[in-house]
Amino acid sequence: MMLIHGLQSWKSLMVVKTTIIFLLVFSSLFPSAKDDYKEGLILLKAKRYNEAILKFKSSIKKNLYYKESYNKLGEIYYEIKDYKSSIKFLKKAIDLDPFYTDAIINLGLAYESDGQANNAISLWKKAIKNDPVNEEFHYNLANCFYKKGQILDAIKEYKKVVEIEPSYFMAYIKLGDIYKEKKEKDKAINFYEDAKTRNPKSPIPYISLGNFYYELGETDKAIWEYNKAISREPNSIDAINCLGRIYLEKKDYEKAEKFYKKLNALVQQDPFFKYSLGLVYELSGMHEDALLIYDDALTLDPSDSIIQFRKEGLVKNLEPVWSEKRKVLSSLHLSLGDQYFKERLILLAIYEYKRAIMFDPQDTKPRFRLARIYWDKKMLFEVEDELLKIIELDPENKEAKDLLERVGWENRQGLIFKEKKEEIPQSTTRLLFIDFSYDNPILFYPYTDEYLNHLTTSLLSYSEKIDVVYVSKKIKEDEAIKLARENGCSFYILPKVKKDLEKMIFDGLLVDMEDLRKKEITSQGTEIKDVVFNWTSQIIDTVPIKGNIFRIEEDNIFVNIGSILGIKDGDILEVFEGKKQKAKIKITKASPYISKGVVILPQTVKELDINQEVRLSRKK
Repeated sequence: MMLIHGLQSWKSLMVVKTTIIFLLVFSSLFPSAKDDYKEGLILLKAKRYNEAILKFKSSIKKNLYYKESYNKLGEIYYEIKDYKSSIKFLKKAIDLDPFYTDAIINLGLAYESDGQANNAISLWKKAIKNDPVNEEFHYNLANCFYKKGQILDAIKEYKKVVEIEPSYFMAYIKLGDIYKEKKEKDKAINFYEDAKTRNPKSPIPYISLGNFYYELGETDKAIWEYNKAISREPNSIDAINCLGRIYLEKKDYEKAEKFYKKLNALVQQDPFFKYSLGLVYELSGMHEDALLIYDDALTLDPSDSIIQFRKEGLVKNLEPVWSEKRKVLSSLHLSLGDQYFKERLILLAIYEYKRAIMFDPQDTKPRFRLARIYWDKKMLFEVEDELLKIIELDPENKEAKDLLERVGWENRQGLIFKEKKEEIPQSTTRLLFIDFSYDNPILFYPYTDEYLNHLTTSLLSYSEKIDVVYVSKKIKEDEAIKLARENGCSFYILPKVKKDLEKMIFDGLLVDMEDLRKKEITSQGTEIKDVVFNWTSQIIDTVPIKGNIFRIEEDNIFVNIGSILGIKDGDILEVFEGKKQKAKIKITKASPYISKGVVILPQTVKELDINQEVRLSRKK
């Protein structure tokens, strides 16, 4: 039986070898296909992808068996992120030659990028079965396991890589990364040091160890490692950037400027490096130079909201209210607000209209847009405030006068309570702590947390559902607890928003920005804005509405939360005294800032008292 199996395997191998020899001979009969292939390589190197695709396809038309062209088409489609097409062409290349290593590796990477991790793992395992000592196959399989969180399997495969090829230093670096995440400092450092010995000329092990020391707060050791990396590769972009970042944080602006200037000389069209240099100028007081650099960066990427935020901060502080620069920014935010309003992203629309007003307080257009939003939300006090400001600026503004008259009619119909907003007792303070953290903070935009804090707190405050009291990237748990107590709030640690948010009723929370890690954002500010918007919307939709009883009149109970917080007629509020539930109230009339209700459990007001807390959970 074993002999028969051996003969079958031998025959299969002969068929494969014969096929490969046939393909090689057959390929040589089509020299024009080879010429197209060579031209395609030149175009690919120049990143002229569309032209390269045409050449490689032309070579295939002339020779259907030209496996190299299928492989290169797979590579191009991978580069332009068309993973389905990449997979199609790479499969064809492997059909022609089952042992085509380059195509196998490219297909595995395409599967991973397309979210087909299981297919990638199956491919690597099959490839390893055919070629057990191919270190690249083991390395890519290890990477797959690592990304899927199968850490023990990943460690086993990385160790197999260095067993096959001891000089494969990237496997040592990956092992160092794993033990860094496991918080086994000594093991992580040992693997990084091993990587150095395996490839003494490469800067990568030094940069990896430098990043680890930076994350540990050991900046002097990090600086030493980065300098060693530069001694091996003087134009190492990563090492130069990391040194610039450290000196920026140390407020050694002279050294930071030196490194960021070098970066901009090496990479002249990168908005990230221009932003970093602009930040050095801004923080060292060279504001005009900073504005010029920010403008250069925005020319390269007009949609980068982090750079725009830094520029706008300078314009706001340096330019007079009537300046043309402020009017231009106001117009920009007005346009963005209109765009978000059309998409029904109301929080972002409010944010942009308020930014427009900040830069040009005399312009009535963003004020009226804002008034319309408040009108739709029945926030009549806010509508009235904005309309009165518009009429003060433009006494003949008919739109504002007509809407103000409608607001007055609403008041006359008794559709809101007579109490003035400032006389309504404020609802329970809800304290929000936000901790922004990143997988590799040294490669993230410097001072990004300022922008994230600004954007998040703005969006949350516009929702009128959460009072943001304190935000910090580096807040410590004991400081947060102390601050929460000073503000009369309870405190909870909330490390994973999606996992834990719906389980808790809370007044304070410490949030880890998990979505930022998942998206691996490094330079696209607009993407960050989308993440923050989705994240804040999730909090707004999940955090319980909380308030207090402030009046009891016979069977009617009045609470200091209303329709602008999402309260509506028929809602059931739970009444608490401390942690104990005392009663339930059914809302009979919800107005913007206060609501009226009746007790439904225990069907008597005897258990109720002024200042008792009421809650409405928004859990779906």
